[in-house]
Amino acid sequence: MKKLFILGLFILAAITVSGCTSQAQIHNVGPAQFSQAIKNGAFVIDVHNPEQPHIPGTDAIIPYTQLRQYKYLLPENKSEPIAIYCNSGHQSGIAKDILKQMGYKDIYNLAAGEQSWRMAGYAINYTFLGHPGLMNES
Repeated sequence: MKKLFILGLFILAAITVSGCTSQAQIHNVGPAQFSQAIKNGAFVIDVHNPEQPHIPGTDAIIPYTQLRQYKYLLPENKSEPIAIYCNSGHQSGIAKDILKQMGYKDIYNLAAGEQSWRMAGYAINYTFLGHPGLMNES
């Protein structure tokens, strides 16, 4: 009976450990890797507050302080890659932790922000939405 109990504990421990293997992948990347994440279909969010010029391909504008409030704008599938940026990397650095707490598993953070994007010669979009939302909303 004692052996059966120990075997049961072992199986329970193995199931618990295997359930913990789906840790969030947070990638702090430069402009080239961020561009590749966009090309690969990541959902792109500008988290800067206040709103700034955007990287082409941005899907949503959600200030990092309002990610939980506007979670309905985020992908339902928590495994879908998300690429986030702000002006310098500071606010997106906070946003990556919030998204991780919200259960997102694959997060690309443009570590030095939109400034590094411009300095690397990538294009910028100067269309402003004026409020949190999806870029393709009318």
